[in-house]
Amino acid sequence: MKTLLLNTKANFSFSEDVDFFVITLNANQIEKIKKLAAVLTEQGAYSIEYFDNDGKYFSILEVQEILDELNIDSEDLTMEKINQCKNPTPSTIMELNMVKVYTDGFRFSAVKKHTDDKYISTKVFLKELDNEETLDVLEF
Repeated sequence: MKTLLLNTKANFSFSEDVDFFVITLNANQIEKIKKLAAVLTEQGAYSIEYFDNDGKYFSILEVQEILDELNIDSEDLTMEKINQCKNPTPSTIMELNMVKVYTDGFRFSAVKKHTDDKYISTKVFLKELDNEETLDVLEF
């Protein structure tokens, strides 16, 4: 299992309602990403995308509320812990959740429901999947 707390960026500059994407990848998801990256390298392709509805998008305030409620640091955050909160559902509903795999990494994206506002996470390099420590952008 590998938990990722990643920054997100919108396809427009004035949005501030989605700041982070949180997901806990299981062994099957990690293996799938690594296999797809290997196929891309073998075939000389750039990227491939697939649907994946795991993970949640949050504002910075929502993340801080979760950390305060659970009384944990951000590096201890997991999807399991988020789901134990009083209100584990983000205020912003996303759809068309995708994982985009590259030869050297991957990222997540989604569209805010009923809009054309697309949010994209920071890229995660494949080497980050080789340990179980949380990848936490709040620690940088």
